[in-house]
Amino acid sequence: MKKKSRVTKKVKKTTKKLEADNNKSLYLCSLEHHEGDWVAYVVRAIKVSDLLFSSDDDELQLRQVAYKAGVDLPGSVSCGVLGSQILFAGGLKPSVPGGIGAVTSKEAVWHRGVYGFETDPNKREQDDDIITKMDASLLAAKFYPLTVELGGKLYTISRKRVGDPSQFEVFDPKVGRWLALPQPPFFQVNSRYCIHAPFAYAIAGTKMFVSHDKSIVLDLPADDRKKIMFTYSAYRSTRLRVYLMSLDDNQESITQIGCLKPPMWPCELGAAAASDLVHLGGQKACIVITHFILPPGEGPINEPGTHKTRGVALPFQFEFDSTKDKKNCFTLQFMPPRIFKYRTNPSVYPNPERVGCFAL
Repeated sequence: MKKKSRVTKKVKKTTKKLEADNNKSLYLCSLEHHEGDWVAYVVRAIKVSDLLFSSDDDELQLRQVAYKAGVDLPGSVSCGVLGSQILFAGGLKPSVPGGIGAVTSKEAVWHRGVYGFETDPNKREQDDDIITKMDASLLAAKFYPLTVELGGKLYTISRKRVGDPSQFEVFDPKVGRWLALPQPPFFQVNSRYCIHAPFAYAIAGTKMFVSHDKSIVLDLPADDRKKIMFTYSAYRSTRLRVYLMSLDDNQESITQIGCLKPPMWPCELGAAAASDLVHLGGQKACIVITHFILPPGEGPINEPGTHKTRGVALPFQFEFDSTKDKKNCFTLQFMPPRIFKYRTNPSVYPNPERVGCFAL
């Protein structure tokens, strides 16, 4: 019997500053709901260096960098990245927060449009905040789809089975159109997995792993057959879970190597209700919490208007050395919580939906 390698974890909480790419920004993409069943797509940003290196007394304010609103825009969209573009894809009307009830509504109208915003000012035709519709539309409906770039192509897959195939598509910029991909087994009719949707996805190389917790998979520089995966769920746990993934040609394995408690944020913000995991570059990542559950009577009034919205970033740096002392050695350092805020646009209902978070 092959002896399992021992795993050691050295977990530290520290105020040590992390090195960051000064050119990167953290982009927060929101879906804002308005009276009259119309929505707005909004992109806000903050420099990663400001987020990491500011003092505790600094007031971190997200700036609005892109905006598009209208009665023709659907809700239940999600965002992805293609190169330096942020894309809004999928969705349906009526525009109901979370898509609750809209999927099964007889009045549901699914949309196949894809909208993009160029984050690189050198690639824009003009210096503005316009979110424009792409020429190519999706082949089929998507509910809060995952949209991810792999090998220069854009893949999108619905988080829940809706209607007929294709739930899985690919866009090749050289061809300029979307192409259908085989239906994943967990979306097959009468599949036992469908009852557990909506799904979350983790991309490792050219492979896709399906779960229910937000995840990111990062490379390990010493071994291209091994990856490290972080998962965090604001609903199911308050722990950052860490897994070692071995992607051999004929067999994959996933082993948990850590279950860590992040530093706490100010209790007056409430419990986390929505979160993302974002890769900041290298061996640095961040938990971003954008929605909190407050006790009754303490949250924003459920009326349209300009509301102050706050979020928390929990940056961390990690190291993994499988050769040190012939053991798998994992270390992780958290920074203190970083509080950021922004104000919603006029006539917006409180608690806008977070539909994407990226470092570009």
